[in-house]
Amino acid sequence: MEKQNIKEDMLLLHEGYKNNNYSVSFYFEYEESNTKKINFAEATLDPVTGASMIERILNTFEDKKIDGSDLEKFDILKQHRSTISYSPKDQFENAEKIITNLESGDYAEDLTVLGKNLKKAKGVIAKVVVGKTDAPFFAFMSIDKFNAFKRKSLSNGLIATIDSDGVHRIDDAHKMFGIRDEVGFYYRNGKFIINSHTVFERMLCLSIEYKNKAEKTVNNLAKKFPKILIGVENLKRDLDGMGSLPLERTLAKVSIESLEQKFDSDNLGTSLKRLKDIAGKKEFKDKLKGVEIDDVKGTITYSSEAKFGYAALLSDRPSETLFLGRRFME
Repeated sequence: MEKQNIKEDMLLLHEGYKNNNYSVSFYFEYEESNTKKINFAEATLDPVTGASMIERILNTFEDKKIDGSDLEKFDILKQHRSTISYSPKDQFENAEKIITNLESGDYAEDLTVLGKNLKKAKGVIAKVVVGKTDAPFFAFMSIDKFNAFKRKSLSNGLIATIDSDGVHRIDDAHKMFGIRDEVGFYYRNGKFIINSHTVFERMLCLSIEYKNKAEKTVNNLAKKFPKILIGVENLKRDLDGMGSLPLERTLAKVSIESLEQKFDSDNLGTSLKRLKDIAGKKEFKDKLKGVEIDDVKGTITYSSEAKFGYAALLSDRPSETLFLGRRFME
């Protein structure tokens, strides 16, 4: 993935917009109350609002922003304002399912499924097709709470009203909602291009996937390294309660294959000695407090007090740090 790929997307979009050679479809993403399944309700748009959706994409990913940002593959442990991230469609199961459902065209018939106050809505999606291209843009945007804008002033973004048919200009007789100026992320040609990690994770329901991956990781760690990772099975109970999401994120990043290399009979002693030496340095003492590393016995012992530091070690969060000697932890 290169920055030029994003610029080419924006050029295609700009040309279609300039020549009025495009169509815009608009959807509310919502969560079904009983099943927690993600679904979409299609809305009609007036031409002015449709054009503003394209302007949002172009403004969010303008050349100045692309040139001034780093471009990196999406990492659940990293988020920097100066970075645009990308993610293949199949990096996350939930993301792939949502795109497949969007592309299938199986939507709710109208917006009445959202209910009176639209609390089930997670965000909105603008589908833009330029000319006869077979690769549409799906732009995902967060929304502000409904029915609150008569008392609230927004310095930017779109404020509109909604009924069972579609989205319209402001009218006191209808429900009101707001869309911020920036697009959270867009999908096209098998890749997500991400401006906001928060919107990306929320609208693709990645927290659920992180939790499932974290639980699977703990099971695999207990199964594969019972003589090295002492007490690691107790980590599973600490996935609930305060701080569970950051812990799940960290564990979801763990590579069992990488640990198998570091903990094989030839590398275990060296790996643990390096871990012990560097974990004792002042840069890491607080963050790794409670982690017990015994390079003689060949063990790392788990305790709930040290759950974040313990998970960070296993996930390579201090990756190049503790195993390769660079002194920083993100």
